[in-house]
Amino acid sequence: MIDKISLTTFYLPDWKFLAENWNIIEDQHRARHYKYLCRLDKATVLFHPHKYSEIRNMMMAQTKIDLNPKDFDSYEEMLSYVFMIFKPNSISINDLKITRIDVAADIEEFPIDLILSTLRIKGIRSDNRSLYKGTLYAGSNPKIRIYEKV
Repeated sequence: MIDKISLTTFYLPDWKFLAENWNIIEDQHRARHYKYLCRLDKATVLFHPHKYSEIRNMMMAQTKIDLNPKDFDSYEEMLSYVFMIFKPNSISINDLKITRIDVAADIEEFPIDLILSTLRIKGIRSDNRSLYKGTLYAGSNPKIRIYEKV
């Protein structure tokens, strides 16, 4: 099951709408990539990159949205929720990029060594896999991580 999706876009959210309905937290010390964070009931919105130089920040996605698909009854409901974050009719599905998908599979008492020995992923060479502190890393784009949640 999909446990988390991160979407990015070069469009900024409707700041006024977010401020009227939720609390916006400002990073005043450039500790994070994004200057503003807003936790909605079903998503977290980060926007306005500010950690690096002005030119580099402008090249980054201006908004990142983290959400869990299981909080929605359908794909259409999730998409409309995402669109609500922006001014009406200002963004389309083509303006969004999926930058992260976390897939959760709970398999109790299954040794990660066994997964490592049998794992075959198309496009990822066996020499591009590593096991570090109980987490299996494979590939780079996309990067796959398999770990024990406990």
